[in-house]
Amino acid sequence: MQISLLILFLCGTTVAALGYQCGQTPILPEDNRIVGGAAAVPHSWPWQVLLQITTRYNKTHDNVQTCGGTIISNYWILTAAHCFDKTSDPDDIEVYSGNHYVDAPAVLHRVENVIIHPKYDSIINNRDIALIELAAPIKYNRHTRPICLPSWDKNIELTTKTAWATGWGDIEQGASTNELLQVEVPFVDMPTCRSTLRKAYPLYPFDKRIHLCAGKESRDACQGDSGGPLVFQTDNEAWFQVGITSWGVGCGETPGVYTRVSAYCGWIYSTTNGDVDCQRN
Repeated sequence: MQISLLILFLCGTTVAALGYQCGQTPILPEDNRIVGGAAAVPHSWPWQVLLQITTRYNKTHDNVQTCGGTIISNYWILTAAHCFDKTSDPDDIEVYSGNHYVDAPAVLHRVENVIIHPKYDSIINNRDIALIELAAPIKYNRHTRPICLPSWDKNIELTTKTAWATGWGDIEQGASTNELLQVEVPFVDMPTCRSTLRKAYPLYPFDKRIHLCAGKESRDACQGDSGGPLVFQTDNEAWFQVGITSWGVGCGETPGVYTRVSAYCGWIYSTTNGDVDCQRN
């Protein structure tokens, strides 16, 4: 796969002392073709984390919502803001890394803080991005590693035709999965995305500076995939997160809308106090 910017630089999310670089997976994903997807090779997407968010309605009834997220440094998780529409209390949020099955043993990370983008609009899911600060650092290993983030430039032109979405979301509307799934999705140009999605959501804004559109019929993310990554591999074999699963119409009915990560590198840098640094091209 190729990408052009002019020249694209990757984030310097590197743990030099341990020799871990961002976007590297020692267990290779299978190139098989969520909705329309397939089970991932266990631990082949080592930056993927599982979020379980508990809304406590009363003493006898709790609701647990599942979202995805990505490791961008050993203290920080990148995800979608709408995952916290009901609660952003750290005590209600569990972050698990290194798991392939939802109900299998995994490493639980205590949440210190949830930071939602200050201009997030929950009505139209605009600026749908959030950061989770962990109370203790993640220990990297073969199953747990950070993803690369894109450069500062907000007008990346992707020449690659497809990317990969991963998550534990529904495999079809209302049918959940216990296993991490992957699906290859084509990028969709913004005019096509606008015309398709505005039939269902005429008031929703679509801005290529802050949104990406990807997917087609039977190939899409679904409920439960929210906050997870849209990634692809560059010529130097580093994996690179360009989008955060945000919203769409149903599952596999229309292209999905993703938060464009490159538009928020400045916010990520300042919020993490320079821990996650995106280089300028």
